[in-house]
Amino acid sequence: MGTLTYLEIKARKAVKKIFTLGRSGPKAEPVMDAVVALLETQLQKAPGCGLLIAPDMVRILASKADMPKFTPGLLSAVYDGLARHVKNREYLLGRALEVHVEENPSAAEGAPEFLVSMSGAKVALMLELKDLTSGKEYLLVPGQAVKIGRTAGNAVVVADEHISGAHACVEFTTGYEIFLSDLNSANGTWFKGAKVQKSVLLKSGDSFQLAKQHPAKFEVKISAKN
Repeated sequence: MGTLTYLEIKARKAVKKIFTLGRSGPKAEPVMDAVVALLETQLQKAPGCGLLIAPDMVRILASKADMPKFTPGLLSAVYDGLARHVKNREYLLGRALEVHVEENPSAAEGAPEFLVSMSGAKVALMLELKDLTSGKEYLLVPGQAVKIGRTAGNAVVVADEHISGAHACVEFTTGYEIFLSDLNSANGTWFKGAKVQKSVLLKSGDSFQLAKQHPAKFEVKISAKN
């Protein structure tokens, strides 16, 4: 899996929302999503972090008076939200998920401290460009762009009279953004039913089509490769 990175971040403001809820159930899960989103933003700015990270432990330090408030139901809801987030993002973890609470004699009542640990595999993020008609897949590394067209000079060749010689371009930036550009094609490049005028920003899982007359569609997806 590669070298694991480990960071501990204090998320006082965000996690206070979980404590304020004081209940278990579905309402706690969106709050957990907000917490991990905040933590991810902080980690992405931290030097030396792996390219793929995820929260893997929530450690709660609470006063003696606050300990009873952290019911098994609330802790279970926090765990479920964390697990669902990790699954949805297809993260690679360095260890099993944990959520637990500890008594902290120095903690003030009503002000628990949450420590969220992050670990993850130091892996490369790549872009998969898939021709949904032929099933062919093309991999792009960050900073790479590929041209799609009818002629042999393109990285992705689509042999169809409706496709221009150099039809479109897909770029995967070093910031992990995906851009789709039309190269002044005769029949256009289409995304979500609209013709791409210059370039559009795609997200992982999006698909696009070259020329309305051509049935081939392409899908882009960011994935982790060890």
